Amino acid sequence: MVDITETTALVSGSLTVLFVMLVLLVRIATQDDIVVNQRAKRLAIATSSAVTFAIAGAVIASFLWGDRIFASFVTMPAVMSGLAVLLLWTPILYRFYGGTARPAKQTQPQDGLPEHIDPETRDQQAEIRNALIALPHFRETCEGDVISLITGERVFWSRYNGEPCLAIEWSGTNEVICIRIETLKRYLDIQERISSHLIHEPSNINNPL
Repeated sequence: MVDITETTALVSGSLTVLFVMLVLLVRIATQDDIVVNQRAKRLAIATSSAVTFAIAGAVIASFLWGDRIFASFVTMPAVMSGLAVLLLWTPILYRFYGGTARPAKQTQPQDGLPEHIDPETRDQQAEIRNALIALPHFRETCEGDVISLITGERVFWSRYNGEPCLAIEWSGTNEVICIRIETLKRYLDIQERISSHLIHEPSNINNPL
């Protein structure tokens, strides 16, 4: 005779292990050097998976506690709906959660330039990016770019010889890959001076000579 308690425990334990393995696989599959893209991937997969599980749960519940004939009728449409959610909704949700559809641009070293970005840049570029976002005249877009509200300059994640690296775009044409920390620090210093000027500008306007 089958022990229902042992069977339930076996099924529950197996499902728990499978769920943990699924979470780990999703984390590995969605790893990205750009934090915005990584977050968007995981949220998109989590949302589409939750909707799919809800559809499957509704069909199973109708088999157990509802009309079995109706449950049999809607099983195939439910399967197709679940596949559609996973295959079609996931890319849409990825962009909805701020993921960028365009791949990061690859820049190869030229003659006279180092093969890789220096370690100090690698360690501090994210901190400098956050400092730019904190300035009053900068805003972060859904794609993860940092835009100047005054000049339209764009600071964004690019790649230099395969490594994530910040780049600055001026006027939509000229672009600089910041492989040295001095470039980023100098740019941040200029923007902080502009920010300080903007903060004190209202007092100058209200008290004209």
